[in-house]
Order: sequence, then C-alpha cells, then structure tokens
Amino acid sequence: MKKIIKEEKIDIKKYGVEYDKRGKLFSVYAAHLKGLRLFMTNDMILFNPKTGGEMKFKFDGVDKYGSGEDEEIAGWRFKTANNEYRFLIMND
Repeated sequence: MKKIIKEEKIDIKKYGVEYDKRGKLFSVYAAHLKGLRLFMTNDMILFNPKTGGEMKFKFDGVDKYGSGEDEEIAGWRFKTANNEYRFLIMND
C-alpha cells in the first residue's frame, strides 16, 4: 500500500525561497524546486535549517492569466492557518 503524502517540506535556503517582510510573503519560482515531487494542493511546510524554524501553509488557490485555450497557470497560492503569512509558487 502506498503512503499518501499530505504535506511537502521545502528548505528555504536550498531552494532559494525569498521573503518580503512588508507583505509577509514567501515566494519561489517552480523551476527552483527541481528535485522535489510536489503536489501543489498539499500543505507546504517551509523550514529554515539555520534557525530550525518552520511554518505550515495550506493551499489557497491558483492564479491564472489569459482565457479560453490560452489560459495558463501563473502560480499556486498558500496561506498560514491564521492568514498572517502567504506563500506563492510562481510558474515560470
């Protein structure tokens, strides 16, 4: 029986996750996450190996641009349970 993965853990230093302090927004390009097998609707845990801190984010939706056949995914949005912090994986 296969194990169902419900959350993904991302090392912010290894994968170059950026942080905007004013907007309380973590962000990263999808291409920087090479080697990870992500399911974008899973919970994401960002962790900092330097401090040992981690933060859990729940899937919040998909940003799209274009319309009809030309519609493309711009990114995947996540937020913390208290809505204080956001995390964006940008499709590149």
